[in-house]
Amino acid sequence: METLIFKRPYEKFNKYCSYAIFINGEKIGELQNGEEKHIEMDNFLNKEIEVKIGWCGSGKRKIKGSHLIIEGNSFLNQKIPVLGGIFPLIGLLLIRNQEGFSKFLGTSILALFLFGLLMTITLFRKKWVYIKELNIMQ
Repeated sequence: METLIFKRPYEKFNKYCSYAIFINGEKIGELQNGEEKHIEMDNFLNKEIEVKIGWCGSGKRKIKGSHLIIEGNSFLNQKIPVLGGIFPLIGLLLIRNQEGFSKFLGTSILALFLFGLLMTITLFRKKWVYIKELNIMQ
């Protein structure tokens, strides 16, 4: 048996969420914030790993080493919620009781926000969590 080591650094975002770990489509455990797990497994090299948090995650990739660092994408996890709150408000302020160009600008900002939201939950949903290999010389 070989040991596969998962480490999740402490994150200010997603601190109350656990990351579910799947190897070849089978859930092998969950990783809490700041936690390190050692899992005994036969022949884990070149198996596919995927990490999920809710409906999003990391996407599948091959395991090439025994030490894996799993961390969230700080832009998608921290900045998108803030932009998601501010961006539509700016658009609504520009639309309200306005004529001509500013109404067009406000509508364009709202449309751009909705397009970005759609892209985030469809195309970028596999980029919310990173899996990094830690090169340890033995």
